[in-house]
Amino acid sequence: MEYDQDAMLRLTSAFGCLGLLVCSVAFGQLDADFDRPGHSTATLPLTLLPHLKKDIERDFDRADLDDCLKEQHRSLEQSVQVSRQTLGPDQHEAWLVLGYGFCIAGATNGPFLLYDKIGERWRTLLSTSGERLHQLKATMRGWPDLELSVHNSASSTTRYVYQFSGVRYVPISCVVTSIPLEEIIGNHPHPKQVREQCDWDWHKQRD
Repeated sequence: MEYDQDAMLRLTSAFGCLGLLVCSVAFGQLDADFDRPGHSTATLPLTLLPHLKKDIERDFDRADLDDCLKEQHRSLEQSVQVSRQTLGPDQHEAWLVLGYGFCIAGATNGPFLLYDKIGERWRTLLSTSGERLHQLKATMRGWPDLELSVHNSASSTTRYVYQFSGVRYVPISCVVTSIPLEEIIGNHPHPKQVREQCDWDWHKQRD
């Protein structure tokens, strides 16, 4: 069976990812749509750095991470993008940290960490990984729900919705959106997307 190259190009374009090279570029421009006036680029606070390292090292062997950063001539601070956010009913200040680069991220997915500060103590509101993070209109306790998109393949994306529990963000739903193979090879100008509930224990994976 021969695959229609034009159909494959339409498919990959629809998902914003055409091969590893373009995926890497897309990840370098990670999308975090919070749509609030308090959004600004910021420098990583020095007091947050130890907390960030602790969170990052939960997913990586510390020695391997240190070796990788050394080989790439980068520090952890140089492997993250930081922005200041205002969230919650009282426009609470929060810090969004997006990880990128070879050592702590893949070609399309990377870490998203959201912090706030209570007194002198930093609190982790969200620690997860994916391709894009969006603020939704729905709220809980005045805090916006967040949607995380995780790139699975050129034809499949998993979307998680996170809700604020009063202490941190926890996942409340999981849906996989995919394009069936027959749509890919059938030369359809607008391939049909199929949405299915996740059939694995995603609560434990993402909580």
